Amino acid sequence: MLKILFALNQSSDNEIEEKIKEKYNIKTSKTFEYKSEYYLSGIWKELEDGEFDLLIIKEDLEGDSTRIQDLDNMTDKFPSLRVIFIANDYHESDNYIKQLFNLGVYDILFKDDLTLNNLVELIENPRSKINAKVYLDIDNVETVKENQSSDPIPFMELDRIVRSLDKDTKEEISEIFDKVEKEYDEKQMLYLVSALPEKTKENLRTSKNEKYKTLEKKWILLGDNYNEQGETEKESKDNAKQEKSKRKKDIRIVKEFSVLNKNTIGVINLSKGAGSTFVTLNLAKAISESSLKVAVIEPPVRKPTIYDTIGIEKQIYDIYDEDIFYSYPHVIQREEEAEREREVLLDGIYWIVPDPRIKEIEKWDSYKMLKLINSSRKASINIIDIGNDYKHESISDILGNLDMIIVVIDPFPSKIINNEEKLDNLKKLENKGLNIKYVINKDNKGVNKKTMLKFLEINPLTYIPFISPEIVYKSFYDCEIPYSNSKGNEELKEAYYEILKHLVPTDLLEQSKNNKAKKGLLSFIKR
Repeated sequence: MLKILFALNQSSDNEIEEKIKEKYNIKTSKTFEYKSEYYLSGIWKELEDGEFDLLIIKEDLEGDSTRIQDLDNMTDKFPSLRVIFIANDYHESDNYIKQLFNLGVYDILFKDDLTLNNLVELIENPRSKINAKVYLDIDNVETVKENQSSDPIPFMELDRIVRSLDKDTKEEISEIFDKVEKEYDEKQMLYLVSALPEKTKENLRTSKNEKYKTLEKKWILLGDNYNEQGETEKESKDNAKQEKSKRKKDIRIVKEFSVLNKNTIGVINLSKGAGSTFVTLNLAKAISESSLKVAVIEPPVRKPTIYDTIGIEKQIYDIYDEDIFYSYPHVIQREEEAEREREVLLDGIYWIVPDPRIKEIEKWDSYKMLKLINSSRKASINIIDIGNDYKHESISDILGNLDMIIVVIDPFPSKIINNEEKLDNLKKLENKGLNIKYVINKDNKGVNKKTMLKFLEINPLTYIPFISPEIVYKSFYDCEIPYSNSKGNEELKEAYYEILKHLVPTDLLEQSKNNKAKKGLLSFIKR
């Protein structure tokens, strides 16, 4: 029987793997055994401990592009192992794919083509070398070597390198730089030097790494005559201005976001009013009780609601006696340098939302959205209230970067039926590898779950109860989140615990439960 090792995402529920297995069985009348791993170190251990016929690995399994060297080492040590590699679409025209081809990895599938049918087809029918050339649209790849490419370093790769160089010890940063230098040619390394944050440059200087010192000197000498592609001004006269602008923008993003590493969850409504804001607020509160630092983000693509919903202005004046709210979206819109650590902490949550007292923002793009996501230097988890705006250009472009997407479903029949097309689109994104979870909001005894699930064809992560309007209204009149209300917490905690299990480490969850139990016991004794 075929044995497959999956390395697709960080989720432990095997939902995607089971869908692939089911589709494979339907298509071939056969089955396979499988295991799943979530980190490269785990993949190595599984390969050494057991015999696998096939490894199916997603490029950004750990958030960054999988290093060519890691795959080279794997294919050297396990020559009979076949690899299906799910690659990011931006590699279609760069040497990353050619390097994979040279390793004998012919079964590459770009994310745009990632469907259950296409994946099952590749599992059953491996590509020949000729077919791989046709699919990848490449020629003369035999002459391409890993250290001979003159293509610019793709943004995601560049981001991975810069973040890996964010080290404090001289020995560690010098060692990493030496490894990177072996993978890229001089032009690419000069491009990398131009993108490094000043702190990283200073650390490399003090590490006395000779290779870095040589490259930095050359980069300084070339100055403005050296562009992002590693060409002199004379060589680049015919280059398109638009492409140059794009590469500069990539460098700006890398410099600003290189040291940040946080989990980001998007919350989407299936139908208007399904409750994405309600879920966002309560989930944030539930996470904050586990000792993790969490931020709520509201994209300024619609009329702001969160600021007034939880009474941020009143809460601030109750605590600080002055208006200290900092509207990050407006600062970003004005292209001003955001002040560090100005996020307001209320009820254990950092609030990165637009101030409705300031003029509404009209134009918002994915670059600004990335800046907003990374505004909080304190929060380790972001929750974005996407609502009905998942197709807005600033949101759709970043969906693939989210660690989890929660789709909130109102079980009222017409709300489901009228949004069948939207549900199908979300399922397509799920089939392409996005980590999408479905939650049923406003659950009550009148909901016929069997009929509903038959139509939806999903496995909900949790059912959030339709709690008493009295609790909801009282909470918001008191400028608090329903989960903060003792009665609301009692009704909601079980449902939200099912979501927390996918986001919060087990030890923190258990610690949070124990703390609550102690607190409850103490309050009982005091009475």
